[in-house]
Amino acid sequence: MHQAGWAHSFEVWQGDELAGGILGIVIGGAFIGESMFYRIPDGSKVAMVKLVEWLRARQFILFDAQMTNPHLERFGAFIVSQRDYQRLLRQALQCNCSFL
Repeated sequence: MHQAGWAHSFEVWQGDELAGGILGIVIGGAFIGESMFYRIPDGSKVAMVKLVEWLRARQFILFDAQMTNPHLERFGAFIVSQRDYQRLLRQALQCNCSFL
């Protein structure tokens, strides 16, 4: 899926050491997070901050984190109804955002 341009690993590094990251699927203007990982404490949290910046700069419409917590809420995460999610997803699918 990565070679086809759908699956991506967004990683943060501390020098030569992988600190953490987020795995997800990109469809149009939607990033659907599947998994977070870290090798250095808080590495996945740093990856989340940088990924939000990355997606905003590329005008993504939807970042589906699949859950919320206080850390995500600091960056604007909120729970949406099924109806609103479907509307946002339809909008995102009409976009041709480039993840790279």
